[in-house]
Amino acid sequence: MSVDIGKRVGKHITFTNDSRAFILSEAVFGLAKGYRSVFGLTIGTGTGGGSTYNGVLLNDGSCMGGEFGHISAPAHIVKEFNLLISRFGCGKLGCIETLVSGPGMTRIAYALTGQSLTPTEINRRRHCEPHIAKVWDVWCALLSELCLIIDCTINPDVIVLSGGVSNMRYLIRDLLCRFSEIQLDGFSTPKLLRAQGDGISDARGAAYAVWLDVGIG
Repeated sequence: MSVDIGKRVGKHITFTNDSRAFILSEAVFGLAKGYRSVFGLTIGTGTGGGSTYNGVLLNDGSCMGGEFGHISAPAHIVKEFNLLISRFGCGKLGCIETLVSGPGMTRIAYALTGQSLTPTEINRRRHCEPHIAKVWDVWCALLSELCLIIDCTINPDVIVLSGGVSNMRYLIRDLLCRFSEIQLDGFSTPKLLRAQGDGISDARGAAYAVWLDVGIG
């Protein structure tokens, strides 16, 4: 794609995914600065990610690295709570992004309560309504399984969360609790952090990617 655009405008184009740009920014300028291996997980209307090592973004030729939203949702949780298996935009059935995202939380709420609730409503009511708290618990259980897969695959020093849903109160605390429960015996969990530059990290990371690509300075 960058080659096609470059031909049209007659200039070199730097092209990167927004989730990859975010974690590049956080690893170099944010709270993850100084960690060797950093994974970024964006949770909002969708779910995406990216990985850096020593401040360098890890990419491959097809740019598929970090597309963890397309892995399959854990069958045991789907079965236990009778969650709906949906066809995702990629054409696959059961991608974890259909559940671990803002819209995914709404799907879980409908499956458990019969109510169509937004993540904002769930966040507001989960502290005082047990059936809504259950929605949050199931959603965190699914997210912790995703974090475990990331850890088993990449084993980062730190996982940085960003995106609208990551702003919810006590997410890091509740997720870490769930993650610790399912982690393999004898192994610690990666550190979990909330993105420092959320809202500007994508743009800052994209600008830094250009800086690296064209050798400014």
